[in-house]
Amino acid sequence: MFSDNSVTAWGWAIDDLYIQQKPTGIDESKKISASLQTFPNPSNGKFAVSYVLTQSTPVEIGIYNLSGGSVYNKTWGERNAGEYIEEISLAPVNGIYLLKLKTKQGLEVKKLMVAN
Repeated sequence: MFSDNSVTAWGWAIDDLYIQQKPTGIDESKKISASLQTFPNPSNGKFAVSYVLTQSTPVEIGIYNLSGGSVYNKTWGERNAGEYIEEISLAPVNGIYLLKLKTKQGLEVKKLMVAN
């Protein structure tokens, strides 16, 4: 077996192997909301979502269980830059959920606990 012209022994010779990728993380300059919050958290099913938009964008909020099933979806349409507080009431449910705020700039996720 031969690899390139410099290795002439039996076995494997691997050239140009990259195991690590570039580090991943959150780029703070690309956050869509300066302060996405839910309160009260934990809640009894009625809570408020507070967020600040840095630019005009359509806004959609979804709440999902930990299996990925949708519990709540609402599209609020085009919103100007500014601070918003939205009231949400879920059906009688219990558990931990993920609240997703989606705009054309991206997506932010917060953990939400509901205990009746």
